[in-house]
Amino acid sequence: MVAKLKIKILTLTLFCILAVLTQEPNVLATTPISSKIKISGLVNRPLNLTYVELLSFPMVSEVATLECVDRTWKVTFNWTGVPLFHLLTLAQVKPEAYDVVFHAADDYSSSITIEEALKPTTILALKANGTLLSAISGREGCFRIVVPCKWGYKWVSDIEEIEVVDYAYKGTWESWGYSDEADIPDCVLPSITPAIQVFNLTFGSRNFQVKSFTNVSLTAFNFDYSQKEIDLNVTVPSGTTGFSDFIVQQDLLSGPYTIFLEEERIDASLADVTNLTFLYLTFPEGSHVVKIVGEKFFGVIPDIKVEFNQTVYVGETVIFNASKSTDDVEIVSFEWNFGDGTSGNGAVVSHSYTEEGTYQVLLNVTDTDGLHNLATLAVTATAKKQPGYVPTVASAVLAMIIGSLILVLIILALKKQN
Repeated sequence: MVAKLKIKILTLTLFCILAVLTQEPNVLATTPISSKIKISGLVNRPLNLTYVELLSFPMVSEVATLECVDRTWKVTFNWTGVPLFHLLTLAQVKPEAYDVVFHAADDYSSSITIEEALKPTTILALKANGTLLSAISGREGCFRIVVPCKWGYKWVSDIEEIEVVDYAYKGTWESWGYSDEADIPDCVLPSITPAIQVFNLTFGSRNFQVKSFTNVSLTAFNFDYSQKEIDLNVTVPSGTTGFSDFIVQQDLLSGPYTIFLEEERIDASLADVTNLTFLYLTFPEGSHVVKIVGEKFFGVIPDIKVEFNQTVYVGETVIFNASKSTDDVEIVSFEWNFGDGTSGNGAVVSHSYTEEGTYQVLLNVTDTDGLHNLATLAVTATAKKQPGYVPTVASAVLAMIIGSLILVLIILALKKQN
């Protein structure tokens, strides 16, 4: 056991010493390698991409340090490449993904979790300090995957295949007992250029983010939960084909999704994984309105129920009772506008009107998620009629008797005259 450990340590030390000899990049040629990189495994759309094709993809740059695990060797470059989450979106990675495995041409392999693979800082590097990696000799030139804050054995070189699996994969060095996490202590992830655009949304105590990796201008961002849709304006520079990788929290808005450019439905590459939805969209040049419509959002709009008298007299008290309104969480406010310039608060309120008319009463109900609903009620106030004389049956009979007596007396009086 001790002998095997010594062999491992010696192998690692020799590996890192040899790397020191080639620390500085040496430009040998400018022709990109022609081999393909395959994206396979748990994806709905397997990809075979050449180096030339990858150079046409959207790219980011970041300054990151490649360091040997025994700290005997390291090099810092400004790496440029394609975000791995972009490639996994195009391949439509499946929800059951657990690890992303990188297979090299010499049978070397390593892996990272799907969560690490989806970080914007994890990139498939094509350049270092502006020079194509295919034109750089030594270990720096061979590296393709850049995983900042991970030890060098995770930065797999000369990748032939990126495979998505549903289990914890053990790579070459990991199977020898090295850490599968490979985290460098106290390391801070670098920033990427261009930066990921972030839209923050707050509803009550809940905070959400929608992110975008894009080459266009995104403005007028809005989330309309009543319609279950994200709305935004897109401006694509002249002579440019626009793109955007949207990253949407499924807790905010989940699919299936329908995407509209203006009023026309468009297709998107989509991947649902780690409670996130990745949507890749392309746009023609010009200004556009984009809508991303989902099926379900994070909460429930309050259901308003109000009991009240629709017709009252001027000066009479009318009671509005909204206490039977329901929601998935607690309703925290009932705001009333009685339509006559006055207002009130509470689930049960009372009010009286001083003039005749039909009044539009507005009720705004809000829950602890910050979601609200509006209800419009109509109340008609009328003036009371003045009390008048209403004959009873007895008084009517008495009047008939009196009338008959008067008639008899008149007849008798006429007979005496004759």
